[in-house]
Amino acid sequence: MSPLGAISFWYVVGFYPLLLLLLLYVWITLYDKGYKCVVLVTRPFHRCMARLWSMTGIEPSFTHSIASIYILCFTQLALISFKLLRFSPTDHLFFFYDANQKYFEGPHIAATLFSVLILLLFILLPTLYLLLYPFKWFHKLLDWLHLRKQLLISLGDVFTGPYKNGTNGTYDYRFFAGLYLLVRIIALALLLIVLPASYPCYYFGPSAAFIASILAIMITIFRPFQRNIHSFFEVLFLYFIIIFIYASFTSNLNHTPLALSWSSLSSVFFSGLIFGIILPIYIMSMFGKKIFYYYKRRKDTLRVNTEEGDDNEPLVVDEDWIADRMENPQKYNERHVPVRLDDLTRDTDEPTDEPTDEPIAIDKAATYGSV
Repeated sequence: MSPLGAISFWYVVGFYPLLLLLLLYVWITLYDKGYKCVVLVTRPFHRCMARLWSMTGIEPSFTHSIASIYILCFTQLALISFKLLRFSPTDHLFFFYDANQKYFEGPHIAATLFSVLILLLFILLPTLYLLLYPFKWFHKLLDWLHLRKQLLISLGDVFTGPYKNGTNGTYDYRFFAGLYLLVRIIALALLLIVLPASYPCYYFGPSAAFIASILAIMITIFRPFQRNIHSFFEVLFLYFIIIFIYASFTSNLNHTPLALSWSSLSSVFFSGLIFGIILPIYIMSMFGKKIFYYYKRRKDTLRVNTEEGDDNEPLVVDEDWIADRMENPQKYNERHVPVRLDDLTRDTDEPTDEPTDEPIAIDKAATYGSV
């Protein structure tokens, strides 16, 4: 297989999560329609997942699944497309990964057109949509183009949900969702196309570190996330990236075994620290917190129901019980309470909606012992 075909084959890996999402959608549709074999297999897992969702407070949503899988596919699809567009900077343009393949000739024409189509549909348009999503004029433009669909609005809300939306006296920072995708595109384009092919690492290292530094400064100043803890971890992660880039850049300049080993150890250390310690601890703490609140809320609900059940019990348990006032009325000082009879001429037969404080006339006096 030629290098062009080998690189193009990686599109299968990029679209594989989307294929799984499509199969999941078909399976959910069959489950909703009540196919017995699908229901028989899915129902036990559905009950377990429903219990987990209720305990952790997770709201299952198909749009969240689409957003997560798109993020997984984004970098892979962009990387493959930029590789297919990469050329060797010589007098005669050749495909960078195959010196025998002329650029944009023969089979490379189809690969180039397909990569441009992927970049346009799956990379550039979604990034532009998320960048312009917070603006009202953009929604009016979607209405005018008849593209304001519920699925697009839901996906925009999912991507921009963690950021401040301009309420409670804050600024609208939802465009940061598209800004992150734009930074990925710029970084990949710098690495594979724009920078000179002879010394890509020498130019890419400082450029990527500069971009990460700008992002870290912006997040520190503006704090675009609704929760400050997310802004803190984002800045921490960006500084880890800067340190890793600096270590890799230094090792490539020195070309010494000590520098290379130090670079490898630093990359392993920071990757293990972020993805092996910090991120799992944060996720486990959030799950534990949600489960604790779930059981606490359930315990309070059971206690309230028990108290309500005790209050609803009848005060008189024995049906033969008779009040002592009724058996021995002579022991109690009964007093007749005079009731004032005013306005006897008022027509009480006609209903009225207005409340009145006037006493209602009755024919006999009431006593404390009246039953």
